[in-house]
Amino acid sequence: MKDTNKNYLPLIILLLINYVFQGMDQIIISQNMSTFEEFWGVEASKVALVISALGVGRIISINYAGYFSDKYGRKLGVYIGLTCYLIFYIGLLLVPSYIAAFGLTMVAGVGNAFLDTSTYPAISDAYKEESSSFNVFVKAGISGGQFILPLMTQFVLLRNLYFGWPFIIITIFIVFNFIMISKMKFPPMYIEKRNEVKESTPTLKSKLGVEGIALFAFSFISASIFNIFIIWIPTFAQQTIHIGKTQSLTFVTIYSICSIISVFVTSYMVKKGLNVPAYIAFCCVMIAIAQINMLVNTSTISITIVSLIIGFFAAGGIWQLGVSLLLDFFPANKGKFTGLYSLSTSISLMVTPYLTGLIAEKSIKSVFAYNMVLGVLGAILLILVTYRYNRVLKPRKSK
Repeated sequence: MKDTNKNYLPLIILLLINYVFQGMDQIIISQNMSTFEEFWGVEASKVALVISALGVGRIISINYAGYFSDKYGRKLGVYIGLTCYLIFYIGLLLVPSYIAAFGLTMVAGVGNAFLDTSTYPAISDAYKEESSSFNVFVKAGISGGQFILPLMTQFVLLRNLYFGWPFIIITIFIVFNFIMISKMKFPPMYIEKRNEVKESTPTLKSKLGVEGIALFAFSFISASIFNIFIIWIPTFAQQTIHIGKTQSLTFVTIYSICSIISVFVTSYMVKKGLNVPAYIAFCCVMIAIAQINMLVNTSTISITIVSLIIGFFAAGGIWQLGVSLLLDFFPANKGKFTGLYSLSTSISLMVTPYLTGLIAEKSIKSVFAYNMVLGVLGAILLILVTYRYNRVLKPRKSK
């Protein structure tokens, strides 16, 4: 790391901690499904509808959030994101209806959008050459939150305590992080200066219609791959190898552990000069091969292998590596491009559960055949991006 950038490390750590809260907001309602059914006087389908509002809030705000980050600064965007989280966590304990809760969950989705479009660019502003390795730790924060919250919920249930205690504790930590971030100085927004001097060999420019579109599509694909796995692997195991629900959840645990391990391994490899797009393409190939094997030779072993591979190669930070690549290709208007990248993910979060639900009604194996195809498409897209990376970005970095 450059010495001039060392003073931003405490800020980056605080920004990454925010993703623990984001990981929790994605599952906190489902963790308390039966409680909210009783609290709001509705059936489970209405509670599930409330959960979907997270994606709705993200979609309606993501483009403006990116514009806001570029125009008014990263710090203010982070403030708005954390304020939305506070409204969400406190409000869920107070609102009497699922309709009001739907609105609150949309607010949390808005918070996710502002946090993403401010945090990723801020990391890139502070550590442009190392942003990829820092960004994969965002996934560690999300996975950490989704690991900690179930333990908190279980602790409350076993001791017959008020279900809202995890909400209150999370709120306290959000306030603390808000105060700490307010004391920090954010890096100046970095905009790459174009060299006006004519060179003997013209510098190739990034093309939004090529690597830009490819990476936006990859955002949709990568989010779909690991979300399909989390949603459907328990059902797949129950229906194909005929095990119980409790046992089937073991595969999700394996996935989560591997995703956390992968974050640190991936960060280390990136720091050692890993060719990022080539690595992502390799990950997609591994994902596709593992699922082909599982579909052809369905067994406890093959499902375990898929859990290991998707946890390590899909959920260990390739989404974050993708956004870092995008910002390397397009260093101006980072908030805008982060917003567009996140928009693709938001569309996936809304479309994928419904689409795969329809497929699963016909055949659960078809769901993972679809997921395998996504892996193949991801590999093709990243091979294209690798070609453009070697032609466009490598010459820039070598100067």
